Amino acid sequence: MSRRPVYSFSMSASPASVKPPEKRQETRQHLIEVGLELILLHGFNVVSVDKLVKAAGVPKGSFYHYFESKEDFGLQVVAFFQEEKCNAYEAALNQPEGTPFSRLAGLFKANNDRFVNEARFCGGCLIGNLAQEQASDYPAFQAALKGCYESWVATVEEVFRSAVLSKELPAATNTHRLTQALFIAMEGALLTAKLTRSREPLDTAWWLFFDADSPLRRDLGALSANGGVLT
Repeated sequence: MSRRPVYSFSMSASPASVKPPEKRQETRQHLIEVGLELILLHGFNVVSVDKLVKAAGVPKGSFYHYFESKEDFGLQVVAFFQEEKCNAYEAALNQPEGTPFSRLAGLFKANNDRFVNEARFCGGCLIGNLAQEQASDYPAFQAALKGCYESWVATVEEVFRSAVLSKELPAATNTHRLTQALFIAMEGALLTAKLTRSREPLDTAWWLFFDADSPLRRDLGALSANGGVLT
């Protein structure tokens, strides 16, 4: 079975259209991929084991052969999502073209485009969705989601550090705070875009951090020109 990338904040294929696996060893992965799409579209609590196996086209016994419980299954979905997202981050940010900062801007722009054009404002970010739905009820989920977030922050902060070294950002930039602010803005923009069914919140968040004409970028440029000192 081919593995589709999940680096965007959305999933676009319909689980009902996914064919059941032909080989037994593919069943576990098939359940995880179908489960990921169902959870993105409907939420973890709504997706029962019966709904999952029906959408996946496999016997119910297959689920309990590979997963101890629904919670265990959910954690495996999170782990899969995180692995795919990290692989996609690495691929996008290590391209030879452009600067680290421009590649990061392109990555988030592509994510926004996929969410709007392919998913049509459905789905969203698995980690953000589950954080709202499950983190307070399941400590294991909270720990797993926190680990994903910290991994994303570390990856993107490294890009901002590279931007400081290449003088795209001033030496005084607090890269950790800037990275946290980026994810807070993007997750909030994603939620607002789903609510309003408009891409404007996504474009606004992207503009704030990556457009040269945004107040944030202008302030950073002035800071750099002034030797890293605000006056």
